[in-house]
Amino acid sequence: MLDKSEFKNMSVFAGLNEDELASLADIVSNKSYLRGDVIYEEGKPGGQLYIIRRGQVSVSRAIWEGERQVLGNLNHGMSFGVVSLIDGKKHSATAIASTDTDLWVLEKVDFDRFAKDNPVCGAKVLSNLVKDLCSYVRKINLKFLDMVQYVSLDR
Repeated sequence: MLDKSEFKNMSVFAGLNEDELASLADIVSNKSYLRGDVIYEEGKPGGQLYIIRRGQVSVSRAIWEGERQVLGNLNHGMSFGVVSLIDGKKHSATAIASTDTDLWVLEKVDFDRFAKDNPVCGAKVLSNLVKDLCSYVRKINLKFLDMVQYVSLDR
């Protein structure tokens, strides 16, 4: 069992009480990766949420053969793999440990069971995840609009 006190400052667990944090600590596992280790690969089966306990992770996507576009560099307390946790589909990007990294991992099957047994807590966690996704989508929208404007100026 993990120490629930470490969860308190994580955005994904915002608004949870002590009992809810303790229940989640029971279903979260800890995994460690060395610098350069692939955590997951684009196109491979998903179904996990990852939360950075220590270290840094780079998330990227293939844009053409041999070239990758970094989508984000993540650090302590940030989560990734959110879409895969929600929809259970293949990963849309690759995540690599930029440094030696410790992660908390929440499996979709465990979270789904937890949310069914604890609907209020499950809804809080999902709401937090959706807020994180919305923030990310807003950033992507701004980058896209900047790109469109840049291409329009080239005419």
